[in-house]
Formats: sequence, structure tokens, C-alpha cells
Amino acid sequence: MTGVHQSPINIIDKINTKDDPHSSIQFLYQLEKEFAESYQKLKYDGRGLSLKAEIGKMIFTHADGTQEVFEANQIEFHYPSEHTITLNSQTPRYPLEIHIIHRFIKTSNRNTTNLNIQVKKAIISILFKGDSEIIEGDAFLSSLGIDDRLKRPDGTFRTVKKGEYIDSTENWLGNVKPGFDINALIALKDLLNFDHWIFRYYGSDTQPPCTEDAHRFVFAIPRSANKVQIDFLKAQLMKQKGCY
Repeated sequence: MTGVHQSPINIIDKINTKDDPHSSIQFLYQLEKEFAESYQKLKYDGRGLSLKAEIGKMIFTHADGTQEVFEANQIEFHYPSEHTITLNSQTPRYPLEIHIIHRFIKTSNRNTTNLNIQVKKAIISILFKGDSEIIEGDAFLSSLGIDDRLKRPDGTFRTVKKGEYIDSTENWLGNVKPGFDINALIALKDLLNFDHWIFRYYGSDTQPPCTEDAHRFVFAIPRSANKVQIDFLKAQLMKQKGCY
């Protein structure tokens, strides 16, 4: 698909970006009782892993003071990363990108919000690099069931079929079960607060129909996951397809 505002893109620092020191972003995430009771788990739809994420609001404030309010409704996992970022003449392709998708709620100035496109959603992207020196792995991924419990003795992984959840075929040991709970929320907040260098642009969904209605935010500094977590996501998601 072609268009003026298609995602993903290669973000090139100081080339197709510019400083925006007077804008800001707030993540007002919290675990509502109804969502906590539903205990959402990662589901494989034949194309990717995702879960419902009714976890609260995100507020973006433009340099002119315009405030946009969005509400999180889904988290998606993509292997490998969709976006690339060029820094210091290097453009690595990271193995994982997580999207936190938010529906548009309201704006204090529709002219500013819709200056480039008619905004209907905001998508936060967090990139991950694999780190062979990390043993325990990323806490957010682990809380959702992506850790060494998915690895068989022969080194292969227990992947799930279309329509199944991460734990569909497993008996999990101990009291910690996979799913979005308070521990997952704390770990997600840690990911978001690790570094606040964010690129933003106006783009699209990366899955059909790839509608150009998204305010996109991409964290510049990748987070770290361990080898087991990355290897599982590769085994589960390497065949996913998008619009690019």
C-alpha cells in the first residue's frame, strides 16, 4: 500500500526529525478492577500476539498547549521490529517491537490535532534488543508468560496455535501465572520510564487496511530482553506479515 503517511519508517536523527522540547507525554495507566478481573492473556491470532489493554489514559501536550487524550485498548508484539532508527550512522533492526495502541478520546484544539491527518489513535512503540548476558529477562515479557517456562528440554519452544493463549497447553508452576496483572503494569511503567527520548510522527497502522490515522510515538532507546524471550518470539511470530 502507498500513501503520504504510511508506517513504519526509518527514523534518522536530525534528518527527518527535529527537536520538540516544549511538548510532553503522560502515561496515566492504572489497573481498573474490571480489567484486573478479566485477567487478559496474550493471544495468537495466526498473525501476531496481542491482548486487550484497558489500562488507562495517555495525554500528549503539543508545544502550543493543545492536549490530546487517548485511552489504551490493546498491546501487540511484532518480530522483528517494524521501525528502525538511524543513530551515529548505524541502523540496526531490533528483534522486537511492542505497540501500545490507544483510541482517540478528545482534544482541546481539533485544528492542531488534525493538521496533518485526522487522528483516531495513538500508537506507542517500544523497541527491544536481545542481550545474552541477561538471565532473568525483561519483567514485563515474563509477567505475560514469555520466559524460560516456554522452553522444552531439547531447546525448542512450546508455541501456540491460532486462537490459543500463551498458556493454552501448559501447567504453570507456582503462584505466578501469565497474564496482565499489577506486576505486569508495574513492569510496563518501568519500560516507559526507563528513558523519555521519543520520536513522533503521523502515520498508519502496519496491518491491513493500514489506515493513515495514527499519531505515532517511538522510544529512541531500546529496552533489553534475554535470549530465551527473543528466541520464543522468533519461533512464534517470524511469519507475521504487514503492509510494508
